[in-house]
Amino acid sequence: MGINTIIVDDEKSGANVLRLLLEKYFPEIQIRTVCHNITDAFNAIKTYHPDIVFLDVKMPNGDGFDLLNMFEKVDFAVIFVTAYDEYALRALKLRAVDYLLKPINKLDLETAIQKAVELLPFIHSSEYQYPKNTSAGEVFVLNKYKNKHVMLNDILYIIADSSYSTIYCNNNKRYVTSKTLKDIEEILCNESYNFIRIHKSVIIHTKHMTSYKQKGDNLVVIMPNEEEFEVAQRKKAEIRHILSSLTKR
Repeated sequence: MGINTIIVDDEKSGANVLRLLLEKYFPEIQIRTVCHNITDAFNAIKTYHPDIVFLDVKMPNGDGFDLLNMFEKVDFAVIFVTAYDEYALRALKLRAVDYLLKPINKLDLETAIQKAVELLPFIHSSEYQYPKNTSAGEVFVLNKYKNKHVMLNDILYIIADSSYSTIYCNNNKRYVTSKTLKDIEEILCNESYNFIRIHKSVIIHTKHMTSYKQKGDNLVVIMPNEEEFEVAQRKKAEIRHILSSLTKR
């Protein structure tokens, strides 16, 4: 039996390159369809029940992570194929089988397919639970081995502390995690802008932000506990635009 596959990539050239590689070197792969947005991809997955989905990250009407969150149960292997390397950690934390960067290397593609095939019996089993995108869920995992977590809605801001990070919450509690701020940024910060990194050492939860103001040459964000954080100068215009958009929602 062949391995049912769907390709999801908004760039037709990128999708064609992958399709040609699969057709030439991996005859066991049966490409059911190629989709260029997440709406078509969602419908195609419902129709064809693929074993493997080759998924791009950035697309016009939502990203690859949004697509995965549309499913109650993700019972297919996910291989990300993208030009953006900054989402790799976030993808792998969501149990993606692999994360391939364009231009695609044949050997890397072969390795990813082998891993997917080995995992398929488990992925198809009732025991497998694909974790939802944390930024759209309810908890942030501090330590998966000790089942320690914090509710996302409780988080006010997160401060970098060398190779650790300290999470400050609205119940006057704080938690130290071994995740770096970059790790946390890749997990929590996305196009919803619920969490944004305003400085190399600070991520804020915008839903808890009291206000923001110009203070001399600096843009300052004010949190409910009256803590103030300066926005990095190089990010000032970008953050001001984001915050202005959020206040109009």
